Amino acid sequence: MSNMSSLNELLRMEHEVGTTNKPPKMMKVENYLTWKDRFQSFIEYQDTRMWICIEDGYVNPTHDFEGRPRRTEYVNMQDNDKKMYEAEKRALAAIKMSLPDSIKHTFKKYTNSKDMWDALEKRYAGNADVKKNKIDLLKKQFAVFKYMKHESLEDVITRYYHLMSEMDNYEIDCYSDVEKNDKLLDALPTKWDIYTLMIKGEADYETKELEEVVGKLRAYELSMKKKDTGYDQVQDPAVYNGLTSSSSHNASSDSATAFLSCENEQVMVNQDGDVCFVAASGGSSGVKKSSASKQSTTAKSMPMSVKSAEEHLALLASFVASYENYIQGKISDPATLDEDYDQIDPDDLEEMDLQWQMAMISRRVKRFMNRTGRKFVGRSVGFDKTKVRCFNCQSYGHFARECQKQKQDNSSQSSNNRNASSNSSSKALISTAREGSYDWSIHLENDGDVSQAFMAEIAPIDDDGC
Repeated sequence: MSNMSSLNELLRMEHEVGTTNKPPKMMKVENYLTWKDRFQSFIEYQDTRMWICIEDGYVNPTHDFEGRPRRTEYVNMQDNDKKMYEAEKRALAAIKMSLPDSIKHTFKKYTNSKDMWDALEKRYAGNADVKKNKIDLLKKQFAVFKYMKHESLEDVITRYYHLMSEMDNYEIDCYSDVEKNDKLLDALPTKWDIYTLMIKGEADYETKELEEVVGKLRAYELSMKKKDTGYDQVQDPAVYNGLTSSSSHNASSDSATAFLSCENEQVMVNQDGDVCFVAASGGSSGVKKSSASKQSTTAKSMPMSVKSAEEHLALLASFVASYENYIQGKISDPATLDEDYDQIDPDDLEEMDLQWQMAMISRRVKRFMNRTGRKFVGRSVGFDKTKVRCFNCQSYGHFARECQKQKQDNSSQSSNNRNASSNSSSKALISTAREGSYDWSIHLENDGDVSQAFMAEIAPIDDDGC
């Protein structure tokens, strides 16, 4: 069954595209313009004179007979006239062979190739009004062209090329090459935002043709697929970076990694295996302070992973896009009912939820920066150590374990504090519930120091309210 299906598909393609000896067949009248291009290419390949007969028309040679012009018979024609006559007959036959059976009989009245070709143009290419409406429709499709769900990059490119081909058929040339390139790049999903911005930022972008932009997109996709296939392989940075086996293991398993976006940034790996992104000015965004403080003498530089940088930039773009969608009210439709959410794809729901959370985090960051005046970029991760107070010397700027002064005896200080509290002459105000209760005065050394306090007695209320 599969072989039969493949054979039928090959036969269909042969009819639609044609061969060196058979003209392409018009499978559907809706695809007239596509067939027209294929047919013209076939005719010009066979004999240029055939297309001259179709486009300009064939004129049968004549000769003078008894003072009147008379059509010359084939046997009496000159060699060049014979070749043009043969080209006309072959062109007419090729057009008839290309037409589907459902419409072939409607063109029987045409006896030369030009008349038949003009009739096809008038019927299926449309008059001026039809062409104008088709052009307007194609312009609207160009304006709304966008990536569709579950499409691959190649699907988007193929669909875009089809649109460009239809626009060329109707001679729509109101868009520049830059506008066509921008439309394709803007139509891609958000995960391509970083790379499309890189392409637009190239110095010669305005002179690039569509094929060059498509080639860059395909090359980028292939490079990403190539990297993805190697994720399950064991990595050994010691082979190319000169790290010891232990430091390589630490760097890949126990290291703390942070990211800081700034100019002249490089990756530093210290002896403890901690990875920090360090600016040229010496500032660091390392997570572990003790490790980052030693990196000036013990760190070894290594190139930053392109994959890691792209993931960071893609995450940043996701935050920006989510916040913009939140501002514009595009994350969810306010008219959506509660029962509607049960019918939405779970992955789409999760994506909406993540966009809401990223938008809320962006708002929190904005409020925090407005309230405190702090900026995250260029600052070290964590707290301000200048505000830390040492428990040992009571000075600011360091912890007690880092204090250079002699440590005090905290146990003796605590004992002195307890003795001072026991020798205190302060007294408490004591109240008793009623007479005959426990006498607290026996705990006082001097009975004269006993003061009186207000006393209250709780009595039940009788039935009369008294």
